[in-house]
Amino acid sequence: MDERKVLIITSKGDQTGEIVKYSFHEGKVCIWFKGREEPYKYNNVVIKMNPKLVDIENKTVLYAGIPLRNIKEVLYLANGKCRVWQ
Repeated sequence: MDERKVLIITSKGDQTGEIVKYSFHEGKVCIWFKGREEPYKYNNVVIKMNPKLVDIENKTVLYAGIPLRNIKEVLYLANGKCRVWQ
């Protein structure tokens, strides 16, 4: 899954990097991981699409109050969720 285009959070946390594909079927979200498929109830999965690139030029990027260095890109997904690439 392209982590720059989608964020998928399950009850186990952010697993986007491990996901091959997902689909909606009979009231559930079916997620295919490398080597296995797992069904989730809709309320146990958050899917955010099309993040916005955050302008970080001349800005400090903090994570848990700690400044991060050598940041190349920050993507804002929604509800305060961001992805950072160094």
